[in-house]
Amino acid sequence: MERKAFVVQRTLSVSVENKLGVPLTRDRNDSGSSRPQIVEATTSYKGDIQWVANILFKGALPLTIADAASKGAGGVIALLIARYFGPMQFGQYATALSFCGMFMLITGIGFEQEFTRRGSTDKNNIPSTLSLSLFSLGITSAAGYSLMTIFLLLSSFPREIIVFDLILGIMFIASSIQLPFRHLYLMLRKSHVTATIQTIATATVFALTLFVIYMRESLKFIVVSQSLVAIGVCVAWFWWTPKKYFDFRISTRAVIDFFRKSTLFGISNMIWVAYFNFDVFLLSLLRTETEVGIYAGVYRIIAINYILGFAVANTFTPILFEKFESDRRDYGKVSRKLVTTMAIIGLLTSLILYGTSDWLVPMIIGNTYREGAVIARILSIAVVFRLINFGLCEILTTGKRQKARVSVEMALLVTNMALIGILVPSYGGVGAAIATVGAEVVLFSTGVLACRTYGLFGKGGIGTHLE
Repeated sequence: MERKAFVVQRTLSVSVENKLGVPLTRDRNDSGSSRPQIVEATTSYKGDIQWVANILFKGALPLTIADAASKGAGGVIALLIARYFGPMQFGQYATALSFCGMFMLITGIGFEQEFTRRGSTDKNNIPSTLSLSLFSLGITSAAGYSLMTIFLLLSSFPREIIVFDLILGIMFIASSIQLPFRHLYLMLRKSHVTATIQTIATATVFALTLFVIYMRESLKFIVVSQSLVAIGVCVAWFWWTPKKYFDFRISTRAVIDFFRKSTLFGISNMIWVAYFNFDVFLLSLLRTETEVGIYAGVYRIIAINYILGFAVANTFTPILFEKFESDRRDYGKVSRKLVTTMAIIGLLTSLILYGTSDWLVPMIIGNTYREGAVIARILSIAVVFRLINFGLCEILTTGKRQKARVSVEMALLVTNMALIGILVPSYGGVGAAIATVGAEVVLFSTGVLACRTYGLFGKGGIGTHLE
C-alpha cells in the first residue's frame, strides 16, 4: 500500500539541490551577491526527522506493542513450545500451523485493505465498510474452515496434527475478524486502543502457556488456550467499539462490489500467506519433523523482528492513502521517508542478528536448536530486504498500483518456490533460508523498479504517470 507524489523540479541551484534533497532559495547580501540559504535545508531535514519521529512514537510504537501482542500467541508462544516440548512436537505444531494457514488464507482476501482505502478517503464510509468487511470475513471463514475439515478427514495426517489443525482453524478465523478493528483504530489515530486490547491478550496467553508447561500438560492445552483468547479478543473489540461505527444494512450488491474491489488486495494477501508457509510445508514433506522444528523455531526468532517493520508500514498506510488524494507532492515526500526509515531499522536489526546468532538461538529456544544458528545468520540477511519491501509494497498499494504490487509479489513467490524446490532436497533448512534471501532480493529489485517507473518516490516527472 504505497504512493507517490507530485514533485515539481526546479532549475535553481540544481547541483546543490540534488545533494541536499531540498530546493534552495537565494538571498542577497550587502554587496549584492547571492548566497544559498543552507539554514533552510537544515531546518527542512530537522522537520523531516521530527515528523518521522512523531509518526513512529504516536503510531508505530503502540502498533509495535499491539503486534507483539498479536504475534505473541504465534511467536513467543511458539518459541516456548519449541524449547519445552522439543523439536519433534514443535515440528508437528509447525506443520499444523503451516497447513492451517494455507487453507485459511481465503478468510482475509483483501477486506481490511479495501476497508482502509475507503475509510481513509472518506470517513463517512467507515460504518458501512466496517460492517461489509466483517460480513465478508464471516462468509470466507466458513468456506475455508469447511474445506480444511473435509481435506483433513480424507488425509493421512497423524491424529495429533488433525486435532491441532481443527483447533487452530478457529484461532485463525478469530484473528482475521480482529483485523478490520485494527485498521479502524489506525484511521481514527487511536493505535493505543489496539495496543491495550492486544497486550492484555498476550499477557493472558503467556500466563496460560506457562501454567500448562508448569503443570506438564499436553501441547493440546496450549493450542486450545490460544483459540479461546483469540475469541475473547474478538468479543472485546465488538464491546469496545462504539455502535456508531456499525451499519449492518448490507445489500447483496454492496457485498459483491466489496468482494470485487478487494480482489487485488486479496491476491496479494494470499501470495504472502503462501510465501510464509510454503517453506515449512515442503520441509514437512521432504525432511524429518525434527528438522522442520529446528527451521521453524529459528524462523520464529527472525520473524519477531518483522513486527516493528510491519507496524511502521501500517502506520504510514492511512497517511499515504490520504496524501495521494490530497497532495501528490507530499505523497512523494512521505513515501521516501517511509523507505528511508525502513532501511535504517532493517540494516541495524540485520547486523545485530547476524552478529549474535550463535548464542541467541540456543539462549532462546535451547541447545537442541544450536545447529540452527547457521540458518539464523542466513535469514538475518533477509531482514533488511524484508523491512524495505514492507514499505515498497505499501507505496505501490497506496499509489493505486496494486496490479504492479501483485506482479512483484508473484515474482517473490515464484522465486521462493523454485529455489526451495532446488535447495531443500539437498540442504534442508539451510536451503530454505537461502531461498528466502534470494526471493527477498528479487522483490526488492522489482519493487524499486516499479516504484521508480510509476514515479511514486516523487521525483522525475511523476505527473506524467499519475495524471
